[in-house]
Amino acid sequence: MSENVFELHDVEVSYGGRSVLHVPYLAVSRGEVLTLLGENGSGKTTLLRLLGLLVRPLRGRVIFGGEEVDFGSSRRLLELRRRMAGVMQEALLCRMNVRRNVSLGLRFRGLPKAETEGRVTAWLERLSIAHLGERPASNLSGGEAQRTSLARAMVLKPEVLFLDEPFAVLDAPTRQSLLQEFKDVLADSGVTAVFATHDRGEAIGLGGRVAVLVRGGVA
Repeated sequence: MSENVFELHDVEVSYGGRSVLHVPYLAVSRGEVLTLLGENGSGKTTLLRLLGLLVRPLRGRVIFGGEEVDFGSSRRLLELRRRMAGVMQEALLCRMNVRRNVSLGLRFRGLPKAETEGRVTAWLERLSIAHLGERPASNLSGGEAQRTSLARAMVLKPEVLFLDEPFAVLDAPTRQSLLQEFKDVLADSGVTAVFATHDRGEAIGLGGRVAVLVRGGVA
């Protein structure tokens, strides 16, 4: 098994004929937390989408788990994406209660009911939202919604977790509390994580390695 989950070699992404991302080389080690730090428009989200195999590069090689990704094979791309999960800036929860939201991915994958319930309960308890299990997602606070999003991602046992500005719309006390909680979860689980933020304090607080993006390039 490769010690690097991802490797990018001379990768370029272009939109409408304009280059928006160029990465000569980037490696993400198994189990590490990599923070992408940059202003809006610097290329953070594009790089996350590239690593998530949602964007096809104009040129270059993307290697995931030791395998060069074939962007022309939709079936293989889907198989690889199923090994990943994400938490976005907005929780994007479905119109159902917390427990059903957290179980959604497992139900789509056809896991047995007993295993699904066990995993969901464990993560609701781990993120201190077990008491919210029957609450409609529409009645959650911002912090509760992001805890639910993290539980929904982690219950899948992903190989890689992407976090795209997950605290950007939260107030300062909630943001600080969740940052520490997310940091603890990542450390305990050992999952490889790529975290995008424009906030230097968040980048430092989360720990791990920091890659600075400026105008589509990685410094």
